[in-house]
Amino acid sequence: MISAFSINDIIYGVENREFLLRYRPQVNAASGQLHALDTKLLWHSSRFGSQHGEQFLPALEERGKHLNFLLFYLIRSLRARQQLRNAGYSMPLAISLRLHDLQDPALVDALMRVFRDSGDNPDGLTLILPSRLLDDFYQHIRPLSQLVDNGFHLAVSNFYQNPDSLGDTCCDMLSEVRLPPRLGTSLTDKQVRQRQLSQAVEAAQRHQWSCIVTGVENQQDIQEALTMGASLVQGHGVGDDLSASELATMLARVKQPRQIPRR
Repeated sequence: MISAFSINDIIYGVENREFLLRYRPQVNAASGQLHALDTKLLWHSSRFGSQHGEQFLPALEERGKHLNFLLFYLIRSLRARQQLRNAGYSMPLAISLRLHDLQDPALVDALMRVFRDSGDNPDGLTLILPSRLLDDFYQHIRPLSQLVDNGFHLAVSNFYQNPDSLGDTCCDMLSEVRLPPRLGTSLTDKQVRQRQLSQAVEAAQRHQWSCIVTGVENQQDIQEALTMGASLVQGHGVGDDLSASELATMLARVKQPRQIPRR
């Protein structure tokens, strides 16, 4: 399906600063301490209104321009990280990759060129992989290995596979998994849900992955995450899609975040 957006529409948005970085906090469920930030770019178009990546990225993929936009996204995220450092905050940041990005043979060289040009490095930067990548992990083993070798951490979103069913190579390369609160199912039985989530958290700990329960909506969801042994949560219940000013307000309310050791 051809997108309604043209490349010129998106270029206009970039040139007129219509793309704004948003932050999604990862929070320690027990202490309330801010641990890390996911980032994403929203397009506040003067012509099309507010647009999420799922709406405009296909237009770039259809025309082979997705990698250019990923580099723009990375540069914006690195600038935001430097601003946080200048303000005295040091914490991991995450950006999202799509399958089209991983299928581009120029991906790794393009990402590393950004770091060479900027003098920055990938330490503390997590790349969030789409969950369906695990269905054919080995097809992407070369770029993923290169990313890990160059210092990136890899995370997978909406993770509800049995971790023990994954190959050793896959397990070794991942640093982080994000669990949906109900494991992507329609389970309504609380005890069954808690048991399955607890098993997933236990397996993640066994593989030495950081484990984040996403999509928490309220204090009950946060307490459920604590009950099953998870420590990190993310979602509307702790703050979602914050602007730079909203993030600054949150940081002013919490103690200086300390970096939790990463694998």
